[in-house]
Amino acid sequence: MKRQDPALLDCRGRRVTKAVLLAAGAGRRLLPATRLTPKPLLQVSGRHVIDFALKSCLEAGVTQVFLVVGAFGDAVAAHVRDRVRDVVQLSVCWQQRLDGTASALLAAKSSPDFDPSTPAIVMATDYVISSDYVSSLASFHCAGIQDASIGLYWNAPDKVVESSLVTVDSQGRLINLVEKPSVLPSVASLSAALVYIIQPRLLDKLCSVQPSPRGERELPVALQSIIADGFEVRGLIQRNPTIWESELRQLLRRDA
Repeated sequence: MKRQDPALLDCRGRRVTKAVLLAAGAGRRLLPATRLTPKPLLQVSGRHVIDFALKSCLEAGVTQVFLVVGAFGDAVAAHVRDRVRDVVQLSVCWQQRLDGTASALLAAKSSPDFDPSTPAIVMATDYVISSDYVSSLASFHCAGIQDASIGLYWNAPDKVVESSLVTVDSQGRLINLVEKPSVLPSVASLSAALVYIIQPRLLDKLCSVQPSPRGERELPVALQSIIADGFEVRGLIQRNPTIWESELRQLLRRDA
């Protein structure tokens, strides 16, 4: 894989050159496909799922990757190391307890190589995105003054319950983010992709979110908390929406 020039994203000290890739999940919802193969290494159209995230990060000029692993961690790390060899600096971070994405971010932040004074891309690796997904969000982030930027997409009413329901104002600022809402909207609505760009001062707040009733510490919940605290979070509606697990299951069946 080749990397773009990171100088392209140098915007008023908001250059985004490091990415935290969340790849620790066991993929239970995709069984039996994930019984012997980690979810990020499943193949769609002849490509490993995690390669879509890697390519998009490299297209955005990322120079440093923090790969958070858990289940099948050695296999995932070996694959990524082979893909980015001599292209980016790779740090493998182990999430010892699989208790949510906020804990995964904390595992990366605890790495001695992690610089807490610079912005970070934080993204899941278990769905398919376009090669320009991250660079579009990075350009959007660099052009503004917001504390965080997040990828948004239009979602069908019956699928919002599997993801999130997002409300924005006329300027694109997030007003509310409800993870897995209990009440379905009657029309297509905005949902949030787990692709964030975070300014440094928010990292501690995101990592310190309290566990949910299920015992999980999740980034979407942390994001809603910082919105309530008055931090500015803006969303970019992407023209190439993410393919989530339900669609991924269909693609896996098609490729079988």
